[in-house]
Amino acid sequence: MLSVQKAGLLQAYLGSLPANLAGRLAKAVEVDRLTDGALLPHELILDGLAFIEQSKMDPANLRVGENVVVIGAGNTAIDCATVAKRSGASRVTMVYRRTERDMSAYPHEYEFVKKEGVEFEFQARPVSAHAEGLECIRGNSTFLIPADTIVKAIGQQKPSIASLLGLETDRGFIKVSPSMETSVRGIYAGGDCIRAKGSASTVMAAQDGKIAATAIQALLSRDREGAV
Repeated sequence: MLSVQKAGLLQAYLGSLPANLAGRLAKAVEVDRLTDGALLPHELILDGLAFIEQSKMDPANLRVGENVVVIGAGNTAIDCATVAKRSGASRVTMVYRRTERDMSAYPHEYEFVKKEGVEFEFQARPVSAHAEGLECIRGNSTFLIPADTIVKAIGQQKPSIASLLGLETDRGFIKVSPSMETSVRGIYAGGDCIRAKGSASTVMAAQDGKIAATAIQALLSRDREGAV
């Protein structure tokens, strides 16, 4: 839970935004939550990071079927596919709703996993998961990818939030200024949702947060001074 102080600061920040923008932001958070949680039933989906962790900490009990589907095309998804392949899966398929050139994974990681024998389904959007596998849509047609293990490694829903808020993007990643402010005044972003180039890491995300916090504090201070 937020402390009273932090909750007050958050309320002050939201209150500093134009009413229409605050409403769009609230809607974006809700869309992100639903997209992340309601699209596919949780009991049939394995979390990507947990899957990787178990492969390191408890490999003997790692659940890997004959046909594994990994949802996502970032470096975490690549790691999941590699783990599945090396853990005995006969077929591993990575499903990505965009094109090959839109992948956020490093090019050398992509080349590596292809050599491992991992298959790809591009421009395929997952719509449901059941005992037979993962049902996807491409264009106007629906198709089923057989799977007895499905791993979700899609991270944040960057494009949906960016589109809803009208934020400028670069290959689906949110563009920000040196202060982490997006193209819309009062909205800041950081972490892997802004890393269109170079490497992304937890350390960098934490630093982004510090920079954004400083900028938000300065923004609130200016607004308070202007209101006096």
